[in-house]
Amino acid sequence: VNINGQKKIIELFGDYWHSEEFLKKKKNRIHLSEENTINHYKKYGYSTLVIWERELKDINNVLNKIREFEYK
Repeated sequence: VNINGQKKIIELFGDYWHSEEFLKKKKNRIHLSEENTINHYKKYGYSTLVIWERELKDINNVLNKIREFEYK
């Protein structure tokens, strides 16, 4: 997404598929970690915000994270 000339991505991580427990079981899926995802897109000039499934329980917190990310 291009926001005011800035390349930004908002990625939603499922609690199961991106959990440390799952990543330990699937060594070939380590690229699914939050840090690796952010670094991967960074190589192409994107800033990335990761929102976890569990965070969706507090929608106001999610909205605040998105607003903060928008203006970084």
